[in-house]
Amino acid sequence: MNRLSSVLFILLWFPLAAQAAPVGLKAFCRSGQTFLTWQEDGADWYYVYASDTPIEKTAGLNWIAKIPKGSNHFRFLNADPNNENRNTKDTKLANLLNGQKWAERIQIEDAPDASKGLPDGTGLFVRTIKNEGTTYYAVTSAEGADVKQGDNGLAEGVPEKIGTPGATLAFKDKNQHWFVFFSDFEVWNPTRVDDHMEGYAHVFNASIPAKVSDPAPLSVKLHAYTAWKDVFMPYSFPIGDGVTIAMFDYNLTWWFGSVEGLKEVDDKKEAKGERVVNYTEQRLLQAIRWVISNPPNFPAKIDPLRVHVFGGSMGGSGTNHVTLKNGDLVASGHASKGYTNWAIPKTVNPFTQAFRENTFWPDFEKKYGSFEANLPTSLRGGKRVYDLLDLKTWVSDPSIETPYLDSGHGTIDAVIPFWGIAEYWDALAAGKHPYAVGWDMADHAGDLGSGSKMRWFQLNRDETLPAMRNASCDSPLKFGARIQGKVKKIEKDRLVVEVPIRHDITGMTLVLAPAVDTREWFRVKTCEGDVITVESGDLVAFKPTVTKYQRQQMQTKLQREPNEAELAAAADANKKRYLVIDGDPRGTRNGHITWSSRLQNYEKGSTADDAVDGEKEWGMNFRLEKNEIVGEWPQDTATVDITPRRCQAFRPSPGETVRWENWDFSDTSKPEKIAEGDGTADKDGLVTVEQFLVGKKGLGNRLVIKRK
Repeated sequence: MNRLSSVLFILLWFPLAAQAAPVGLKAFCRSGQTFLTWQEDGADWYYVYASDTPIEKTAGLNWIAKIPKGSNHFRFLNADPNNENRNTKDTKLANLLNGQKWAERIQIEDAPDASKGLPDGTGLFVRTIKNEGTTYYAVTSAEGADVKQGDNGLAEGVPEKIGTPGATLAFKDKNQHWFVFFSDFEVWNPTRVDDHMEGYAHVFNASIPAKVSDPAPLSVKLHAYTAWKDVFMPYSFPIGDGVTIAMFDYNLTWWFGSVEGLKEVDDKKEAKGERVVNYTEQRLLQAIRWVISNPPNFPAKIDPLRVHVFGGSMGGSGTNHVTLKNGDLVASGHASKGYTNWAIPKTVNPFTQAFRENTFWPDFEKKYGSFEANLPTSLRGGKRVYDLLDLKTWVSDPSIETPYLDSGHGTIDAVIPFWGIAEYWDALAAGKHPYAVGWDMADHAGDLGSGSKMRWFQLNRDETLPAMRNASCDSPLKFGARIQGKVKKIEKDRLVVEVPIRHDITGMTLVLAPAVDTREWFRVKTCEGDVITVESGDLVAFKPTVTKYQRQQMQTKLQREPNEAELAAAADANKKRYLVIDGDPRGTRNGHITWSSRLQNYEKGSTADDAVDGEKEWGMNFRLEKNEIVGEWPQDTATVDITPRRCQAFRPSPGETVRWENWDFSDTSKPEKIAEGDGTADKDGLVTVEQFLVGKKGLGNRLVIKRK
């Protein structure tokens, strides 16, 4: 038998083995997303096809997704920001989550004991629905392969409806509830290849106390840089009977996102690409929207009008931009020591030649691309990333409706920039937005807010807010210029600093031993290189306090209470540090004036101080209060410009004339009208009453604005 005959004989008697293919394809649609699972056949990639008719062949069809093997596992566990200066066991998120049951395999069914993780060898694809109808799906391990109905093709189509994408309860441990959810595959993977560095399957943790209010307010916690452990929340904060949710910012994107198509964060080079997408912010907002939709598998009923975002450092930075951009979703935010301008130039280094104010700019460039490229984003018509993240460039727009933002900044914080912070506050004021801010001689540790008695987490999204500016009780700060350093020599009216100062600091404030307990400072008269002279006061005689932390450290070291001589020596040692700043080293804007709101009512048994937001009239009571940072305002009254914001009914037309009145409620039994006048709505329909007088007594002063 010749060779050809042998081949024919083999083909006739031993047919070729059937081509390998995935089997057991199943599909269902839930909460606006379709879930496909199948048994893998050992291939590295799987191709997903969709049609409005049953699929018998894939030849000539375009696949909608290319899915790698092992798609039943979370890809974000591989996240590693690659910062060589952070060689700890928590550098990789996977190390922190090792042993967490819910992290072993993805679940698409509720199981509080993590018992329904998809077995290895199971393929998974989740599609967010854009168009309603019935869809047939098929999965192959080779392009153009045949489809067998009932194995790798659906014999019956999937009825699909648009909806709010949901989440699955994957694990419960006391108050902590871990949920799995999926972002939009097409947004995360525009090439349709499932290769996003973080994947599109995510988790968040919900801390739900045993006794929770009904409905409960929702607090959204944004963790700081590498502080992934903060996502594990044994209790709800800051509202004990509310719900708090938190998630991981896997690659430390400052709660924003990264360059589209970025495969890994490389510590050695800047990211390259065409645009920046706010991936992290999008998945955060997706989780919030699902929770406030009150789905049946979320264990608490949430008040959608009380969503509050908070965080410190990187979390405070995220709070700043997430809160201000999402007034339709968020009631308020609290940002402690966060960035407000990611775009501070690399050349700004007021401390020394080697120390830049914008310490994290190399980190930003690894995720967003270079400052010079300033790539466009997926937001606001393609606004460029460093323009968008320089918040003052757009919060000055009065047509934007923002939530109330409470924030705080440390004047001796060497981690987060203080440089130019007042320009951002000025932009908020120019945009007539509701905010309060405080600053103190605090370093990067600890929480810091405005010091206002208004509690940011006790505001509702459907109640009107006052935007205040130009308050006579505000503390002075011109720009936010500051210089810190070490002192070499001290004389009565001058000191010699370690590094010569290259800026004009004439008239600025000089603080020796800057700390939260320091209560005395000096005015700079002249500065020539490394010599600073002051206008008045005795620098030698000045005795700073020893901080509480220092005293505790001394007690630990000495194993006893320090004596007077030891405390005096520690105080003198503190004088080896100085701060120069172009205003008060601690202060507040809008932090002295409160208003009577729904949950922070001056007199709960009375309606006299209730806010009114009607079609024809707006009214609100204001009162001068003690600020937690700077204390009491020394005068009995103060003036402030007030603009009603987030009005539900009171909406004058641009150019419309209105009548305003100031009613003195210091004697609640005899309110007295002490001022009145006319005002005109601006081009955005906003009315501003300037230099409104506010007192401390009784129910304060009531501003009433009436449409004619």
